[in-house]
Formats: sequence, C-alpha cells, structure tokens
Amino acid sequence: MDDSPESTAAIYFKSWLDQFINDANSDNQLALEALLEEFVGVDAEDAHVIDATIHLVLYSVSHRLLDGIPMESIKTFLGMQAYSESDDLSRRFVFMFNLGRDLWGRIISQLEVPVMDLADLINQPWDDAQTVGYTQMCISRVDRGSLSDIDIEDIKEFVTYDIRFDYSEDDLDISFYVPDDLKSIWVYIDDPDMG
Repeated sequence: MDDSPESTAAIYFKSWLDQFINDANSDNQLALEALLEEFVGVDAEDAHVIDATIHLVLYSVSHRLLDGIPMESIKTFLGMQAYSESDDLSRRFVFMFNLGRDLWGRIISQLEVPVMDLADLINQPWDDAQTVGYTQMCISRVDRGSLSDIDIEDIKEFVTYDIRFDYSEDDLDISFYVPDDLKSIWVYIDDPDMG
C-alpha cells in the first residue's frame, strides 16, 4: 500500500470531492448561487463555480504538498471547503477568485493557518477559462457579517504578505477596495508591465 504524502492527500481530496459534488447537486448549487450573486453579481452556473472551486482546492493542495505542509493541515483545509459553510464560522473567510472570463471559484480559509498560497495561484493556468491566475478577489466573512476594522487590516496584511513573499512591487500592484456596507473587501492584482 502506498502511504506517500501524495497518495494520502489524493485520498483526502477524493473524499472531499465526492462529498462536495454530492452536496452541491443536492442543493442545486443554490448556496453558491446566492453567495456569488450577493457579493460579485454573477450567476453561479454561468461562472462554473463548482468546477472552478474544485480546481482551486486541488491546486491549493498540490502546491502546498510540494512545499511540504503537514498532512494534518491539508486535511483541516479540505474540511473547511465543505459545500455547506455552516461549521465553526469564527475567523473564517470566503475568498472568491475571478479566474478570468467570468469564471469564479471559492476557497474558505482562516488567516492564521492558511493552506492556499495566493502567490502560487497567480500563475496557475485555468484550462476551462484558457487564462492564467486571477486578477481580483472578493473576500467576505463566512457568516456574511460586516467586516470589522481588525478583519480588514488582517486581510490586507495577509494578502500583501503572501503575494509580496513572491512578487515585488515592481512585479505586481495590489490594491484594495472596501464597499460602504463593509460586507466584503475587494483585492485587485495588476501587472504594471501590462498596463
């Protein structure tokens, strides 16, 4: 029996994937439709959010597996990616990524112990959209509550540190926008050489 980290992660991922697809089909994607319509104004079906989310989770796990992250962290991360967001909501945030051509995916993460690497995902090819990376994210609280000043500062710090670890200010511009209702924070990633 293969007990390599890759094999173990594949078993965890397959278990998560089966449950995620089953739950999404049982709900007719209504929860994800509501999420995307509320925060980014797009239809979940048109955005292929199920497929995009599956790919985001897969690539997040794959990148971090290469980095040698502990398997327990990967298992915890996959547990947070449940279709239903009704578990412990404390300090968990929904990251909605625009992967190009109105393709949106969702990742749920804590800021303190993230598994996703925002910098790695910037160069990730998305075959479905025939694009690479993402240019914007919308981040909200899992419970849909208003972001506190601390939440906003922590999110800005988390995003900036993660991306700046791999990309300098000469490589990428990062900007933030917080709507008046304080329900989300938008992050925009721009390549200054492309402008």
